[in-house]
Amino acid sequence: MAMQAFRGWPVRVLMLGAILAGVAGLGPFAIEPARAGATPPQSAPVAGAVDLRDASPETVRTHILDSCVIREWGTSRDNTDSYAERCACFARKITQALTADEFDAFRRAGVFNATARPKAEAAQAECKLK
Repeated sequence: MAMQAFRGWPVRVLMLGAILAGVAGLGPFAIEPARAGATPPQSAPVAGAVDLRDASPETVRTHILDSCVIREWGTSRDNTDSYAERCACFARKITQALTADEFDAFRRAGVFNATARPKAEAAQAECKLK
């Protein structure tokens, strides 16, 4: 009976509940979301944290998309589909805008460096994200 309440929901949306529990430090799914202007964490990586050092461009784009959706879900009162589309816009635009050096720096640190930060902020504004 309980599963019927979730029929028709995208798998990504259902998985976000588990991921949000990890972001709150409640489980093994803890991740650090990619944010424009963020600095890398000073502590040791959390079990289950995403390692992007050897990730493909598509995996990095998906990580940026997922991090954006998690952040927006926690702060937005909008319909899920509206910020999911805006986050997809942001992930696409920022991964296209990054130079090879900026992309590699993001993969190593998990945050946008000083030269990529203005591009990320412009993509956020263009895609109407907070």
